[in-house]
Amino acid sequence: MNFFSYTTRNIDNIFRELKTNSNGLNPDDVREKQKQYGLNQISATEIKWWQILGRQFKSPFIYLLFFAAGLAFFLGERTDAAMIVGFVAINTFLGFFQE
Repeated sequence: MNFFSYTTRNIDNIFRELKTNSNGLNPDDVREKQKQYGLNQISATEIKWWQILGRQFKSPFIYLLFFAAGLAFFLGERTDAAMIVGFVAINTFLGFFQE
C-alpha cells in the first residue's frame, strides 16, 4: 500500500475509499476486517545477546577478511593478519553494541 498518496488527498475521499468515517469502523466492519486481515497485534520475540553477536559474523565480507587474515598469516605477514583480525574485532564490537 502506498501511504504517500494519502498525504495529498482530501480526507472525504480517503474515508470513502477506506469505507470508514471520522468515528472509525463500526463493530461489524471490525469483525469483518479481523477475519480478513487478522488481529491488529505486533508480535515480538526477545533476542538474546549471543544471537546479536552471531549476526555480526553472517556477512560474506567477514568470511573474506578471515580468509585474507589466514592467508596473510600463512605467508608470514603476521602484522597484516593481526591488523585484519583487529579490524574485524572492532567492527564486531561496534556492530554488537549498535544493535
